[in-house]
Amino acid sequence: MAYHRTADHSDLSVFANRLWLLMERNGYTSAPELAKKLYDCGLVTVEQKDTYRSEKEKRDNAIDSVRKKILKHLNSDTPRELQGEFTIAYCKLFKCDADYLLGNINLPTREDTDINKKTGLNENAIQTLKILKRSDYIEFINFIMKDYAKFGRFLSSISLYFDNDYDTPVHYDTEKQIYVESEEPEDTIMLFGNEKTIVVGRKTGDEVLGYPAYETIHLPTTILESHAMHCIQLQLDEWKQDFNKERKRLNETT
Repeated sequence: MAYHRTADHSDLSVFANRLWLLMERNGYTSAPELAKKLYDCGLVTVEQKDTYRSEKEKRDNAIDSVRKKILKHLNSDTPRELQGEFTIAYCKLFKCDADYLLGNINLPTREDTDINKKTGLNENAIQTLKILKRSDYIEFINFIMKDYAKFGRFLSSISLYFDNDYDTPVHYDTEKQIYVESEEPEDTIMLFGNEKTIVVGRKTGDEVLGYPAYETIHLPTTILESHAMHCIQLQLDEWKQDFNKERKRLNETT
C-alpha cells in the first residue's frame, strides 16, 4: 500500500498530513523507519505466536506488522484507523497532544495553540522564544518589550527597512484636510540612472518666468531604508542606556 499526501502538508484537515508532518519534522522519511523506532522503543507491542526460528525473524515480523498499521494511518483522511496504542505512541515520540492528531488544534500542543491565539505568533516564533527563555537573552527580551509603544516603533522601523514601499508623492489638501496623491507624481518621483528617485531642491535666489529657481538633486527612495536603520540605532542606544541605568539601580539596592 502506497501512502498519499499533499505536497506541502498544508491541509491539516487531512489526518495523514498531520502524521506525515510530524514524521518529517522528526526525521522519519518512511513507514518502515517509523515502525522500527516505535517497536524498538517499546512504544507499541505486537502479539505473536512463538513459532519463529530466531529473534531477528520475530522482530522483523513484528516491525512489518507495525509498518502496515502506519501505512493505514498514512492513507487515512480521518483518524478513524488510529488505535489508542498508536495515539499514545505518536504523542510520546513526537511530543504532541492527542488533540493535534485528532484535528482539534492546529499546533502540535495545546499550550502552543493557546499562545498562538493570544499573541498571533506562529509555531516557529513560539519555539524560538521558548529556546531563548533558557538563555541569557530573555532578560533583554523582557526589557525591550516592556514598553509596547517603543517596541512598536522599533518594529515599524524594521518593517520599513525590510519593505520600503513609500513611493507615492502626496500633499496635504487643506479643503479635505487629508493627504492626497499629487496630481503629477512623475514630476516628483522619477527614474534617474534606472533608479527611482525623489527630487528635492533649494532656492538659488534667481527667478525663471517669474517663479523662484531651484537647484535640484535626486535622492533614491531607498534613502528611507537608511532612515529606518538610523531609527533602529537610536532606539537601541536608548534601550542600552536605560538598561544599564536599571541594572545599576538594582545592584545598588541589593
